[in-house]
Amino acid sequence: MKKKFFFFFVCVCCVFSGLYAQSSDARQTALEREKKGDRAGAAAAYEDWLKANPQSPEFTATLFHAADIHPDLVSSISLLEKYQALPQDRAAQSAIKSKTATLYEISGNLVTAQKLFESAYYANPGEETFPSLYRSARLLFELGETQKSEDHARLTANLCKNPVTKKRATFLLTRLMAADNPEGALRIALQLTEDAANPADNENIFLFIFHLADSLGRQPERSLALQRLAKDYPDTPEFRLASLSAGQNRSGAVTPFPTPSTLLGPLSPPAPPIGSAAAAQAAQTRAPAVPAATAVQTGSFSVRENAEYMVKDLHGLGFGAEIREAAGRTGAVYKVLIPLRQGGQDESQNLLIRLKEKGIEGFLLF
Repeated sequence: MKKKFFFFFVCVCCVFSGLYAQSSDARQTALEREKKGDRAGAAAAYEDWLKANPQSPEFTATLFHAADIHPDLVSSISLLEKYQALPQDRAAQSAIKSKTATLYEISGNLVTAQKLFESAYYANPGEETFPSLYRSARLLFELGETQKSEDHARLTANLCKNPVTKKRATFLLTRLMAADNPEGALRIALQLTEDAANPADNENIFLFIFHLADSLGRQPERSLALQRLAKDYPDTPEFRLASLSAGQNRSGAVTPFPTPSTLLGPLSPPAPPIGSAAAAQAAQTRAPAVPAATAVQTGSFSVRENAEYMVKDLHGLGFGAEIREAAGRTGAVYKVLIPLRQGGQDESQNLLIRLKEKGIEGFLLF
C-alpha cells in the first residue's frame, strides 16, 4: 500500500513539474521573441503561459503585457475578451474590462467602450473604479445620452475621493449644465481652475470658458481664458484653437493637430513589470509602425435616427459625413464617419482641428 501511494505521489510531482517547466519555457520563449521584435510570436507564447497559469498572481499583468505587444488592436481586444471572466478576483475582472474598453474607444467603437467602462465600475464599485465610471459618463455625453451621462458624472463627483477624477467629473457636469444655465456653468468652470494644487485638464476648461464667455459676450472672462492658455499652455491645441477664434493666427497656417497617440497616451496605465529583463526588452519592441488613417469617426449610435441627426448637423457645417452600419454586441451600430479622401497625416490632423473648432470630438480610424 505504501509503495502504491509513493508511486502515485511521484507521478503527481512529475506532472506538476512538467507543467511548471512548460510554463517557464513559454515565458522564456515569449521574452526571446519579444527581444527579436517578433511581437505576434511573443504574444502567442505569453498566451500559452496564460493558459497554464490562470491562478497566478502575475496573470493580469502578463495578460495586459501580451495585449500591449500584439501588432494590431483587433488581436489585442480578442485576447482580452477571451480571458475577461477568468480571474476570480473582481478587481482583476474590472481592470480587464476597463483595458478592453480603452482599446474599443481607440478603435472608434464608442458604444461598446461605454458599456464596458460602465460594467468595469459595477463589477467592483469603489474608489479604484470611479475613473471607469467617469469615462463611461464622458462617452455617454459624446453619444448624446445626456441624462445617463449626468447620472454617472454626478455619482463620481459626489463620492470619488481622487481629486483629479472628481474634478473631471465636475467639469463634465459643468458642460452638461451649459445648455440650460450658461452663466452658472461659466462660474463653476472658473472655480475649477482656481485650485493650484490640481491643474488637471485646465487647458480644456480654459478653452470651454473662452468659447462660453464669447457666446455670452463676457469679454473679461474671455480675455482671462486666452491669457491663461497663452501663459500656461502655449504648446497645446487648446491654445491654438482659442488663438484662431480670436484672430491671433497671423501666419494663416494651422499647426497640425497632435496624433492620437499624443492625445490618448498609452493604451492603458502601465502594467506591473513582469521582470526587469522583460521590462527592458519590451521597451525596445513597443513602437509599432504607424498605420494610415482612412476616416474620422464623430459618433457611434445604437439608434439610426440619432446618427442621421449628427450627419445632418455635420453637413450643415460643411463636413462630408456618412453613416456606416456595423455589428455590435447587442445589435446594429450606426457609425458617423468623415472619410479621408486624399489620405495623409496633414489632412487627418487638420480635419480634427476643424471639427474641434466646432465643438465636435473626432477619432481617427485606421
